[in-house]
Amino acid sequence: MENLKQIINIYCGVDGERLKLVKGKYSIYYRCPKYEKDNRDEYESVCTNNISLKDKQYICSIIQEKYNQGLLRENYEHNYMHIRFRIVSINKNEIKVLVINKKKIKF
Repeated sequence: MENLKQIINIYCGVDGERLKLVKGKYSIYYRCPKYEKDNRDEYESVCTNNISLKDKQYICSIIQEKYNQGLLRENYEHNYMHIRFRIVSINKNEIKVLVINKKKIKF
């Protein structure tokens, strides 16, 4: 696993759905599919969690750095400005990462 970028998948830290790459008014970004009404149950509220392409690139670079140092492990957490992420699982096919955009999701 030299270049991990191809196997890093970003999931919503709120509901666990895999973030989708979407074209917005001004840019392309990753958004929770539960933002769209068709992807929610009748009484389920909208999920506004999203990250920019730059945010994902940063997440990938941190994960790659930890791998290169021999420190990559499950449950690793990292905070970066408005982004918080946690590695949920690691295998040869996927590194599953839960992400929360703290500007969009209030706790």
